[in-house]
Order: sequence, then C-alpha cells, then structure tokens
Amino acid sequence: MLSYINPGTTALPLSIFLSLTSGPTGEELGWRGFMREEFNKRYGFLKSSVCQGLIWCFWHTLLWVVDSEFTDWRAIPYVISNIVVITSITVLMNIFLEQHNNLLYSVLLHFGFNIFYVFLDADIGFFVILTVLYLVITPLAVWILLRFWHIN
Repeated sequence: MLSYINPGTTALPLSIFLSLTSGPTGEELGWRGFMREEFNKRYGFLKSSVCQGLIWCFWHTLLWVVDSEFTDWRAIPYVISNIVVITSITVLMNIFLEQHNNLLYSVLLHFGFNIFYVFLDADIGFFVILTVLYLVITPLAVWILLRFWHIN
C-alpha cells in the first residue's frame, strides 16, 4: 500500500490547505448538512444514502477526466471504482452521522480521502482492489447498522 504513495514535489502545507478548503468544507455542508436530512425524511436511510452517493459521485465526473491518467481501457474500471467508492463512502459517512450527528466528522473524513489522493500514485490494480474492499465493507457496515442500531 505504501508503494502507491508518492509525495513527489507537492508541498504538504499547500496540499493540506487545498484539500481541506476545495471540497470538504462546502460539499459536506450541502451533501450531509442539508441533503442528508431532506433525503432521509423522504426515502429512509439506505435509499437516501445510495442516492446521495450517486449524486456526489457524478458531481466529481469532471475529475475523472481531468485528474486521471487513465484514458484508455483503464478508464472503465477507474470510473466504476469511483462510483463504488464514493457511493460507499457516502453510506459509511451517513452511518457515522446517524450515530454522532456532527458534520466535523464528515469534513475530516472527506479531507482525509482528498489528501490521500493528492499523494496517490497507483495503477489500475489498486482501484480494482479498493472497489472490492468497499463492496465488502459497506454491506457489512449496513448489515451491522440495520441489525444492531435499528435505523431504517
């Protein structure tokens, strides 16, 4: 896993600043601060979380083209990975928010995800493995949530 991290020439303080201000602060106010509440009222937790994840996922569509070196056949698993991972992260963030109801957790998780990607230098195999991991972890977390915390 550490072989995929490449600090390169990116300045850490600038990366931290941009990773915190360019997405997590504003997006989390909208996605989790407003949309989550409204969608939960209308659709219930799970359906709401998946819908939010897909919306958030396609919000980032431009990044798949601009911020990726995968322009050949690798673009297909890369896009699938982004759909699965972003939707899964939304479900996982919402599980946490159902328990703690504090947007700071979502902002910090989103920031952590962004800062990790700043230094990520991975081939397509990494994204395939990441997709599989999220396809295992997220349903397990939802099962635990539904079984033990009784959130619908």
